This record gives sequence, C-alpha cells and structure tokens, in this order.
Amino acid sequence: PALKVLVLEARSRIGGRTYTYPSNAGPIDLGATWVWPHHRRLLGLAKRVGVATCPQYEDGGSVYERAQGSISVFRVSLYKSPCVFVMLQCADSSTQHNTHLQGQSMGADRFEGGAQSLCDGLQSTMSEDTIRTDTAVKSVSVLEDSTGLRVVTAASEGEEGGAEELSAKVVVIAVPPRIIARNIEVADSKGQA
Repeated sequence: PALKVLVLEARSRIGGRTYTYPSNAGPIDLGATWVWPHHRRLLGLAKRVGVATCPQYEDGGSVYERAQGSISVFRVSLYKSPCVFVMLQCADSSTQHNTHLQGQSMGADRFEGGAQSLCDGLQSTMSEDTIRTDTAVKSVSVLEDSTGLRVVTAASEGEEGGAEELSAKVVVIAVPPRIIARNIEVADSKGQA
C-alpha cells in the first residue's frame, strides 16, 4: 500500500539546510554539497528524479575556515565546471595549508545545478498538497489512547488564523537535535518530554 505523506517545512522553500544560491555566475551550494560513491541510495534518488552528477573540481585555490570563523584563501583561481562556478580571491598567500586542503573531496561528485536541484527534483514527483512550506512544527506528542501522534504547527508570521493540529501514525523529524531542543516540544501521552 502507498504511504500518505505530508512534509511540513518551516522555511519558505524546500530543502532545509540544502540550499543552492542562484548567482549570475552559476549555482553556488551553501549547504549540502558533495555525494560519494558509497551513497548509493542518494545517487539512486538523483537518477530517479533526473539530476545528474559531475566530479568535484579540485584544481585551483582552496578556502579554509577556522573554528573561530576566520577564513583564509590560498591561491587565486577562477574556474568553471558543469556543477559550480567559483572565484577565489587571494587573502592569504601562505601555502602551508594548501597541500593539506587539496584533495579533501577525493572521489566526491556534486549535483549539476547544485544540491537544491535534488530537492526540487524530488518535489516534482509529489502532488502539490504533499508539501507545506512556512509551516513550523511546535510540538509532537503521543495521543492519549497511544494510537498515533499529535503534531501541532504554528501559524506563519503575518498569516491569519492560529495553530493547526494534525495526527499521524509516524513522524520523522529531519532537523538537527539542537533545533528540535530549541523549537519543538516532544512529549509522551503523559506530557513527559
């Protein structure tokens, strides 16, 4: 039997932390970026929704972001691949880290059009009423009779009306644990978190 699925996305676009910035120079991935050969299911999904991959471009400059947030750019490079266009400007002429950084994505591919194209391709296979954007989940709890789950959403900013209550047999929360802890109340049938 086919599953009845409803995707609730808090943002105004699908994809969560997968985001491809549509620059004039070409798509630039700002979230998820690479896929490796051992990601067979992800590669299978890409093939099924018609999203091609290409090898990660490795020649040219490297960018290194330190834990404190400072960024060093090594060597000036301007290159274009079928996947992404990047221009690096030399901010640090040191080559100490360059050798260490080159080859960091060995064997990795990227999605043509950016990783967001995979989300868009998947969305194109779903009916329009399957995905709701601008719908933040506020709480998930077990129904009193333990037959399912209650999901409460918040009204979007500036939207008329209040929260909506939904029920489901299964809920998959696909966000980092810190976001769940900060934004979604999760409780059992007795209200225990």
